[in-house]
Amino acid sequence: MGNMTVFKAREATALEILPLEILQDIFLRTHNIDFALCSPRIGARLSSSYCYHLVCYKYFYESLSDYASRRFYAWEKIDISRVRDLQGRLMNMRWMTPTFFKGFLDYMETISTSHLHTVKCCLVHLRIPVKFLRGSLNMDRIDFLQFLLDETPLRLDWNCTETRLALSSAKKNAILQSNTAAVMLFVHERRLGKPPDIDLIRFAVLTAGCDRTVVFMLMQAARRWGLRVWQDEAIDEWVRQAKIDCNPKGAWLELKLLELRGPGGFPDPHTGSYSLPGDELFIPDTDIVLKSKTNRFAYSEAAS
Repeated sequence: MGNMTVFKAREATALEILPLEILQDIFLRTHNIDFALCSPRIGARLSSSYCYHLVCYKYFYESLSDYASRRFYAWEKIDISRVRDLQGRLMNMRWMTPTFFKGFLDYMETISTSHLHTVKCCLVHLRIPVKFLRGSLNMDRIDFLQFLLDETPLRLDWNCTETRLALSSAKKNAILQSNTAAVMLFVHERRLGKPPDIDLIRFAVLTAGCDRTVVFMLMQAARRWGLRVWQDEAIDEWVRQAKIDCNPKGAWLELKLLELRGPGGFPDPHTGSYSLPGDELFIPDTDIVLKSKTNRFAYSEAAS
């Protein structure tokens, strides 16, 4: 084989061949997530659902519970800022999937409601990982985001440029794909950004092809959240061209704009209604959606 170099596999170290129970105990006591990354062998041995649950239990419940009970004793103080940093890193781990996180919260609830409350209190300091906004927002991802918003106090990190760009991209992709479930989530959840504005509506009309369900939801939400100025030359020009091309969306959109531009006007889902294959207007019951958005997680910083 000529000059081919043969590499000999490295022998396992004494640490790598320790019994798994001891290795897990060392991992939990080090307060160092990087311990699992220091060796492929150690990482592989610690990669199990059982170990993931142990880590989450320690950093999302046990450490916070210890801090609350010991913070008045100087000799037993816990570095809570380090614990919160570790919690943030855990939320961004590859194995921290929607299914796993929901399962962990369900597990904490089966122990006791106080355990679950403690976990939710510590989540006040954390942010929704950007990875949950990337890629296609299928129903599983949408359901998980809705679950986070309904069942936890997690919110986005608005100081992070990457987060803001990911959110903007997710909104536009949802509009381009006519993903009405995702659009509804974005327009009604203020923890996922500002309400729709005329720029986003213009994007939905000019760039995304004016899906009537999407455009109507954006218009309705924007009006509910106080948008009053509906004058836009680009949208008006699109309407004129659509009417020339005998596109029924043109007359429909013109009527919605007239309703919105009137004094105190709201778009009416029934006026100008028509139905064509691939062009139907579906209006969800937004009153029910809005009434379900209650602030059930007003945890204070002091409580956590």
